[in-house]
Amino acid sequence: MNFSYYMEEDTVSIIVHNDIIPTFFYALMMIVMKPVAEEFFFRKALISFDSKSQTVIFTIISLILCALTRAHGPLGILEWVIMALPVTIAYIVTKNIYISVMAHVLFEFYDNIYEVVYTVGRILNR
Repeated sequence: MNFSYYMEEDTVSIIVHNDIIPTFFYALMMIVMKPVAEEFFFRKALISFDSKSQTVIFTIISLILCALTRAHGPLGILEWVIMALPVTIAYIVTKNIYISVMAHVLFEFYDNIYEVVYTVGRILNR
């Protein structure tokens, strides 16, 4: 099985393979594995609660690093800092990584499920 997804430049990201198994692996990766890994690295591993000043500094570093991994240009960095802010605040307030993980998984589900459902429907109805 080939798990690479070829896309033309300047096109909408639509899964182009006609296999159901890679589509489910794509969904698992994008909706579950990616947000869990991001939360455990960018929140749990980077943010320290030793002192208030350290928490603020490491929170800013965490937000910027998270944005840099996703953004294209300065405006994109600002956009992703704003997007990551709610889950970061949830983690800092509760000190519970599972709250921010679930919030991030729910966001990724909302953001990616239409593409997966469309692709599965297209594959099953060919």
